Amino acid sequence: MQWYLENWHRTIPSNLLLSTNIDANFNLSRDYEDARSAYVIVKMQDGIFQPQITTFKELYNHYRNIIIGKFNPMSLAKILFKEKFGYSIENEPINSLNRKLFNLAFFNPVDIWTTLADKLAVRKFVKSKGCADILLTVYKYWDNVGVIDFSSLPNSFVLKCNHDNGSTILVYDKFSVDKSFIEDFYRRKLSLPFGIETAEPHYLGIKPFVFAEELLENDKQFSSGLVSYKFFSVHGKAKFCQVIYDTECYDEQKSQIYETNGWIQCPGYILKNEGRMKIPQPTSLMKMLEVVERLSSEISFCRVDLYEYHGRVYFSEMTLMPAAGRINNFSQELLCLIGKNI
Repeated sequence: MQWYLENWHRTIPSNLLLSTNIDANFNLSRDYEDARSAYVIVKMQDGIFQPQITTFKELYNHYRNIIIGKFNPMSLAKILFKEKFGYSIENEPINSLNRKLFNLAFFNPVDIWTTLADKLAVRKFVKSKGCADILLTVYKYWDNVGVIDFSSLPNSFVLKCNHDNGSTILVYDKFSVDKSFIEDFYRRKLSLPFGIETAEPHYLGIKPFVFAEELLENDKQFSSGLVSYKFFSVHGKAKFCQVIYDTECYDEQKSQIYETNGWIQCPGYILKNEGRMKIPQPTSLMKMLEVVERLSSEISFCRVDLYEYHGRVYFSEMTLMPAAGRINNFSQELLCLIGKNI
């Protein structure tokens, strides 16, 4: 009740509030309660990546990808690359990160990829590298959405799947969210074997779960949502960091590339939704680079995603094939600068 009273003003205009009292004796209009609930639900759904199949061609490609991806993921990867870029992967510059990721995935597969891609199993790996202090708290996890007990969770938390991408839901107020929407969303996610349609076979060995994790609030004045620092590590060294901010709405988020040595802004490396403002160097940058080296020094390439909250580093995830090895939002110059040393 105390939390509810102190945080109501973050979501609903005050003209819907009749009266409040810090002693927990309060009177709220029905309009207020309805508006608060509607606002929280819309805010939650705005942050979710929800691709839709709207044409016959998309439906055809959906089933085509499942069939080919199940039996020959390399062929599917070639098809998807050509459809996206208009030329074959063999014609991609030899030093391009996309070309290198294709070769790593299908000619030099590494068993640990599956462990690192599993958002729950990777926690044990992070601990083994002496980085247990950067892990966020996991409250609970489930393999069946029917047993999710919202009453046992704190007021705010993050929900996500361990076996895929794009399944994160930020829950700011569990009392106002549409629980049936959440259950339906994750029921679909758990039923889908992620990695077949995208030609990423290293995901297929992951047992799917939904889990609830600690929610970090945004503490950066330059962003409308939590800032993500994505380090592109080659043999443990990250020359470039992609900073993603204004993340409160998925379709409106922006990003920039910075050289980590000197925190130098690199305009022109992002081809879509590139931000222009000068982003301050994170106060924990050296700690971040140390974490990246510890986690990825034995891997040819990996993207290590981190957060900084009140000067402290937190782990997000490790990604072996950003954009499934078909990155089209980076300039070719940047792709080659990252890929040339892999």
